[in-house]
Amino acid sequence: MTVEQAINIDNNWKELIKKMIDNCRNFNDFTKELLKLSAELQHEQNKSAILAKYQMMQVIEQQNKVNNNN
Repeated sequence: MTVEQAINIDNNWKELIKKMIDNCRNFNDFTKELLKLSAELQHEQNKSAILAKYQMMQVIEQQNKVNNNN
């Protein structure tokens, strides 16, 4: 899975959560907006974690190539 695919999957989950919040009748508009903001912030945090994971994987792959050449 590529970085873009992983981020896109997380974005799809975020959008689904926001739709579920909009359809929920148990929350007032202010609470809904706070919950949607929380979903946005969580997505941004997830994107950062995904990028960090893939960068670490690249470093490990490069190190493995160096080790295999020695």
